[in-house]
Amino acid sequence: MQTERDIMTKVDHPFLVKLKYAFQTPANVYLVMPYIPGGELFHTLHKQGLLLEHTACFYAAEMVLALEYLHGQGIIHRDLKPENILLDADGHVCLTDFGLSKELPQVIHIALTNHLLCNYCMFTTIGRRSQDCMWHQRYRPPLSMSM
Repeated sequence: MQTERDIMTKVDHPFLVKLKYAFQTPANVYLVMPYIPGGELFHTLHKQGLLLEHTACFYAAEMVLALEYLHGQGIIHRDLKPENILLDADGHVCLTDFGLSKELPQVIHIALTNHLLCNYCMFTTIGRRSQDCMWHQRYRPPLSMSM
């Protein structure tokens, strides 16, 4: 939870959830984030079924911008899935849940070697691992991640 808090304090992008406050007790860390009224993309997909092509392209473009920003900061999300993509009141995406995210050490961020990055991507939601990692293919900047 502290990794999530640390990453959230460092990032500032319109398509990433914002951290309002963080505090902790001896046993817990608490993160206070704004309410995102549109809920999870997962629930939207469950209710509507398939998205219209222009809507899917719109969401994908915003996610690309969010991920491009994160990767530029040396951060790998590692848990991209519809449950971690929220929709705000205006219909924009808001990526959340940085609990499995990793901040790459500067040397790895620069080098982006296959072996080291595969070690960083191994822990993700089962069935949602990036294809590069699943098939042990070489990573190339920008890091490719499946959604």
